[in-house]
Amino acid sequence: MNLKTSNKQRYCPCGSKKNATECCLVFIDKIQIAPTAELLMRSRYTAYALEKSAYILDTWHNSTRPQSMELDSSVEWTGLTVLNCDMEKADVAYVEFIARFNNSGTVGEMHERSRFFLEGNCWFYVDGEQFATDNQVKRKQTGRNEPCYCGSGKKFKKCCGANS
Repeated sequence: MNLKTSNKQRYCPCGSKKNATECCLVFIDKIQIAPTAELLMRSRYTAYALEKSAYILDTWHNSTRPQSMELDSSVEWTGLTVLNCDMEKADVAYVEFIARFNNSGTVGEMHERSRFFLEGNCWFYVDGEQFATDNQVKRKQTGRNEPCYCGSGKKFKKCCGANS
């Protein structure tokens, strides 16, 4: 997802309806530290959408963080729905969400309950439990007059298909 070219990018990819520079980019660009596990999760989703792997690694807890990662540029992250946020303790939180994607015409979603630790006033992603969904992977070419796969409620031709 490219902030310069996407029609929808007046808003942050996390779905907040805020401009990205006033939302997740303040965390990704290290202007501020995400004050809650939910905001960290939203900023990590945005980092995946914008292919900012350094931020994803920086916000991954050192007990589970991979040495490196390579993001798949053919995956377009198309929407995020936060289902639930729970604090287990003052320093442990869970965020359950559904992230929608399009991978070269394969539309799907990922449903996860992520665990976060608070250390030294910073939240870190630790791990997540993934759940099967009805829309985990659907191979489908969306028709121009069908509802958009991103979940906006608009017709495809007025949303993600506007530049197709």
